[in-house]
Amino acid sequence: METFKNATLPQQDREFYLNGRGVRAAQLGPYGVPVRIRTRAYGFHRGGGGSTASLTLLHGGAPAGTATDANFDLANLQVIYNIILDPGQAATFAIKSDNHGATERYVGFEFWLSVA
Repeated sequence: METFKNATLPQQDREFYLNGRGVRAAQLGPYGVPVRIRTRAYGFHRGGGGSTASLTLLHGGAPAGTATDANFDLANLQVIYNIILDPGQAATFAIKSDNHGATERYVGFEFWLSVA
């Protein structure tokens, strides 16, 4: 399992982008300034008939959002979550993916970081 750890602090007037297909866990921070973190957890499942799939984004170990689908051939799931990280703090994220009668093709994260 790949992870992101301690991504680069964005410049004052720029946004820093990370895309990690296949990444299931991430730690961002700590930084010396407040940082806005926009998060998109995504997953793609292939199924058929009575297939079900779910994708849960965890922030600090607690659920921050869930997406589900049922009776699909292809399911593209995503959870969007935004926070402002206080100076000196770190944020941890993880993806929990589950399916029944389907196959997980991939999951991953996208992060956009900017100075808040």
